[in-house]
Amino acid sequence: MWRLYASHNDDGEIEVKRVHAQPSCTGMGYGAPVVGQDWLQRVVPNHLVVTKVIKVQEIVDCIRMEYQHKITYEAARVLKITLIQDRREFLL
Repeated sequence: MWRLYASHNDDGEIEVKRVHAQPSCTGMGYGAPVVGQDWLQRVVPNHLVVTKVIKVQEIVDCIRMEYQHKITYEAARVLKITLIQDRREFLL
């Protein structure tokens, strides 16, 4: 189940404030362990441009929403550091 928090802005458009996934026991193996950092390094850039301003929680939420996997905050933090370093090396 998903919970969405939104409101109307001054232009009359709907502005999404927060999206939360509510875990349930049904579905395709929700909460199954993720393969590891190598898998994360391949899939996260397909959904997010990871920069210094990206919050670690955004990475956790992205994996939860796109793949229905739970990852730890620490795994997301390590991923963020790795992707930023890789991007720097690529740009040099």
